[in-house]
Amino acid sequence: MGVIIDNSTKIPTQAGLAGGSSDGAAEILGLNKMFDTLFKPAELHSIAEKVGADVPFCLAGGTKLCTGIGTTLKRMPSFNCDSIVVCKPDTVSVSTAEAYKKVDALNPHPSYTDEMVKALFSRDMFHITSTIFNDFELALKIPEVNEVKSIMLKSKARGCGMSGSGSAVFGIFTSKRRALKCCDKLRESYKEVFLCKPVKAGCKID
Repeated sequence: MGVIIDNSTKIPTQAGLAGGSSDGAAEILGLNKMFDTLFKPAELHSIAEKVGADVPFCLAGGTKLCTGIGTTLKRMPSFNCDSIVVCKPDTVSVSTAEAYKKVDALNPHPSYTDEMVKALFSRDMFHITSTIFNDFELALKIPEVNEVKSIMLKSKARGCGMSGSGSAVFGIFTSKRRALKCCDKLRESYKEVFLCKPVKAGCKID
């Protein structure tokens, strides 16, 4: 029997936003229900690992510390903020394979991960936003990313950074009004601008 799955999402491609991984997670969950296989979460996690490094996280969702190649997940305190603005520069798309090559060539530097974990447990927004760091941003040096970050910071984002291997940029706001104004400003120059908020779960079937 053939199965056709029509996946429709609003996640930009080649943006470092795990669009393909979230599609994979949704399909694993959908097939589990469609065929009544009744796999438990741990079994679904094992399947997801074989599909892609980010897929287990997309299944679980929430705030997680992802280690190893990204498939070992540890639950963290939920990250709460009013609004997150996401913008993908229109003319920039990043090859994940090429991005990893450039990251591998970086000189070693201290990790920000431990500080971010401490910040999440303290729930201190200043501490959280001041420990945002992305090796890919350092390695790729995309001018448009810096332009988007500049607009976000001028719009009073508490912190911002490039997402994953790029080229999307996220800005964290504690005021929805300021986030909306930032969206308006970004849309003067960029088409793909989104107002988002954190969620505590991954894929689900309604």
